[in-house]
Amino acid sequence: MSTLINDIKYAFRQLRKSPGFAAAAILILALGIGANTAVFSLVNCTILRPLSFPESDRLVCVREVVLEIIDTYPTVPVNARHFVEWQNRCQSFDGLSLIDPGTIILTGRDEPERLKIVRSSTNLFDTLGVQPVLGRSFLTEEGREGQNHVVVISNRLWRSKFDSNPNIYGETVSLDNEFYTVIGVLPQGFRFPNERALNLADSGNIQPDVFIPKILRQDELNQLIGMFNYAVIARLKQGVTHREALAELNGVAAQLVEMVSNKVNLRAAVIPIKESIVENSRRGLFILLGAIGSVLFIACLNLAILLLGRAEHRSFESAVRKALGANRLRLLRQALTETTVIALIGGALGTLLACAGLKTLIKFAPADIPRLDEVHIDSGMLLFSLLLTLLTALLFGLLPAWRTAGAHPEQALRTNN
Repeated sequence: MSTLINDIKYAFRQLRKSPGFAAAAILILALGIGANTAVFSLVNCTILRPLSFPESDRLVCVREVVLEIIDTYPTVPVNARHFVEWQNRCQSFDGLSLIDPGTIILTGRDEPERLKIVRSSTNLFDTLGVQPVLGRSFLTEEGREGQNHVVVISNRLWRSKFDSNPNIYGETVSLDNEFYTVIGVLPQGFRFPNERALNLADSGNIQPDVFIPKILRQDELNQLIGMFNYAVIARLKQGVTHREALAELNGVAAQLVEMVSNKVNLRAAVIPIKESIVENSRRGLFILLGAIGSVLFIACLNLAILLLGRAEHRSFESAVRKALGANRLRLLRQALTETTVIALIGGALGTLLACAGLKTLIKFAPADIPRLDEVHIDSGMLLFSLLLTLLTALLFGLLPAWRTAGAHPEQALRTNN
């Protein structure tokens, strides 16, 4: 331990002797590590991290495929009648939930405000595996005409418009000049998939604040083909594969097609919900991460060249230490300690830059990047920064350190004379 402490002290002395080199090396590493850490955090939160729903790997989006228009529309939203038939007849799911997003005007709470709304089947929160932190979710009978004037609200709306009232259950709220009873408040961390993930018209990452039971009109239920209007989220039963669920859905779809004279080639599509959310952004974000990583790699190569030059200038010093009894391993460790100190200082500064840069990255990132509102600084980001710092220390420091440790006393001394 005392030897390591002496090596660290020696490393700082060497950096004080060359403040220009030290400042340049630290700044280059800070910018490279900071940029990579910020972009990695964006990729990790949006692409790599599991969704915040229980057993989210069992959640899927169900869509429809009309083979006659597949070149133009690979998949389309779900027909209301098809949804009802699937919900009643399919055994592969713990729940299928219909979703119809839109907007609504909230009045009677300061200034009128347009809110994003989701009208859904009453089992939506059971399908997602999420329950309100206050109150309750919808009852089955609240999906019937005349009994659907109940609302579950987001945590944001509860805090901003209802002053975080813990006794909000049963309060009345005016939406589009109709009165609804508040029955539940969702958890603060709840994030609902955006419309792009559901294969509907996209409105960015704005989260819905209001959830109301959806009532399907009779004319929709009578329409066997056409009127593909709705998104469907489903939860697979434990042990049921996507292929098994798809086969069952297609079996029901084939029976529905047989009921109409105007035959079409109709299929279902079952897509893991995470795949549905990130599929349009994955490639671009990974390309961005690769590009930023290449910049850091080039910076490490430049630093390695600078360190090789320093190793040549310090060959006499290394030769003297070797002549006095320092072995190659000792010199190698000393040189690596110096590069690690540079990398750690650059990494610490880079982490601070990443924290600031991440906020800017989120602010100016395209609105269609999924889960953008979930991006934040966390332990994964800090661990990535530490590992990246140690990797860069090896990357730019190993060859110069090996060159320093391989100095030959006789040759170095003759050259110095």
